Amino acid sequence: MPDWQRVPLYYPTWFLKPATPLECCLQVKAAGFDGASFLVGMVRDPRRLDLLSEAEADELRGALIELGLGRSLHVWTPSYIDEGRDFDAAVALLKEHVRAAVKALTGPGLPALSVTLDPPVHWVVGQPWLPAATAEDLVRFLASLSDEHDVRPGLENWPFAPVATPEALMRILSVGDGKVGLLFDAGHAHVALNQGWCAQEDVAAYVEALGVPIVEMHLHDNHGQRDEHLMPGDGTADLQGALDAAFETGFRGPVTWPPRAAPGCLPAWPASGWTTGSDARIELGQRVPLLMEGGLQVKWVTRSHVHVDRVACPWLIKRFVDSEAQFLFVPRSEVQEAAKREDATPFDAPGVELGHHGEKCSFDAIIDKYQLTDKALLRLAGIVRAADTGRFESDPVAAGLEAIASGYGLRFPNDQENLARQFEVYDALYAWCSLRVARER
Repeated sequence: MPDWQRVPLYYPTWFLKPATPLECCLQVKAAGFDGASFLVGMVRDPRRLDLLSEAEADELRGALIELGLGRSLHVWTPSYIDEGRDFDAAVALLKEHVRAAVKALTGPGLPALSVTLDPPVHWVVGQPWLPAATAEDLVRFLASLSDEHDVRPGLENWPFAPVATPEALMRILSVGDGKVGLLFDAGHAHVALNQGWCAQEDVAAYVEALGVPIVEMHLHDNHGQRDEHLMPGDGTADLQGALDAAFETGFRGPVTWPPRAAPGCLPAWPASGWTTGSDARIELGQRVPLLMEGGLQVKWVTRSHVHVDRVACPWLIKRFVDSEAQFLFVPRSEVQEAAKREDATPFDAPGVELGHHGEKCSFDAIIDKYQLTDKALLRLAGIVRAADTGRFESDPVAAGLEAIASGYGLRFPNDQENLARQFEVYDALYAWCSLRVARER
């Protein structure tokens, strides 16, 4: 099994509330992701990189280096190719915006940038149509970017027959002189395979048929009928197989995590087909680890009347281990019984694996169990440990965290409400830890 915990996991800035690119980077870093995926699109939005001044671009590049944050760039081609807009002029504008965005994200001290592009699919009488000449022109454009900048260009496979199969993609990419790879979207491949458009029988054969390197992956789920962008496990896609097959080709990241956007985050893209809804469950900060053995755990149980460790641990679990976690709070004497009855994982209780061991608290036990190595998270662990065990002299922030926990306990005696309100404290504290770690580098 590949060590997917070592593969960089990126979050799309276009699924955040509109903010400046720098503010988006700080949010993504605070949420525990390894990088931010930026978008080029024909929209009025503060996240647009092509509108940055030279000073703003310098500040953004400096912040990326200081935060140790990866970045990628994705071009939403359909936002340019809209009905009623001059086709050639739209493509020219797209190239102009891409060049400006690439310039903003590349420079000394930054690693190679993956620049990926949606195929120029155009809807004619409700049906997808791919203008071959335009597609080839854009592939040549991507190839030229690799001559001018330190970039790794790629074209995305889409869930529409003209650009869904390995054979169709290879025909388009053949004009790129071997310089343009593929943004492999595992959800899109699942639609193509399920609809019978491909000669391949499964995702492993699909990946094997690709004749170019995978420069980036998008990981989301669906039921094989349409592009739903569901959480992994909520559909029928073989995401494990997709990841393993990509790994076999030499792919080592990044993986961008683009489930459905929360309301108010996604711009109103022309003819995009995207939907938003109140049922969207991905919010910033819910980093779901790739391929936990046995899938995602659902229920977790601990002692009632939460304090430092029993707030910090649920935050850690939701943000870094299991975004779908449900927490049960029971009297101390009933934790083991409730764990068996509810098939739940017990934590911060006597005699359990995810509890206190020596001088370490339950927060430490979870970090060790799931091999979490984020340096900002380890800095936060020191604060939680000192606050939970009363060794305030070991960390100057600990006494403040213990006081906050006491205050929240008095204001919100209901454990579930306490968690819901106090998670923001840990989000803010983790963001502070991230900046401290970045400045120490």
